[in-house]
Amino acid sequence: MQNKQLAIEQEINSQGIIIVERNIKSSEIKGIYYQDTKYKFIIINKNIPTYTERTCILAEELGHYYTGAGNLILYGYDTPVAQKQERAARIWAYKKLAPPDQVYQACLSGMVCIYDYSEYFGVTEWFMNSAIEYYFKAGLLMPDIESTCG
Repeated sequence: MQNKQLAIEQEINSQGIIIVERNIKSSEIKGIYYQDTKYKFIIINKNIPTYTERTCILAEELGHYYTGAGNLILYGYDTPVAQKQERAARIWAYKKLAPPDQVYQACLSGMVCIYDYSEYFGVTEWFMNSAIEYYFKAGLLMPDIESTCG
């Protein structure tokens, strides 16, 4: 798990993004991507309990950078614009940490429960469930995967 987090952190650093750990008082906000004309930051709650969850959060915040979906602070988190940007960043993170072709291959190798998938990909069960749900809805997993893979 720590290797995946390290790889994400190295990619973040390679893009010139600074990771800042802070106590974030909101229980709903675990990470924030922010950039201005001079700096790019990912602010992450320093009280994230596991490496796995931290990796998922960092990947989603990096997704804000790659999808151009940043600075939600300017819009407010409950606006349609912010929700669309959150979705774009999250989808980027799904594809980065658990690509659909690799999910399908894992299924063919005999994995059947979400715990196995989340362990294999080094992500949380919530993240893995959400990724698979998105892949089905987007048509990125073959429709027969449910009957093939349990």
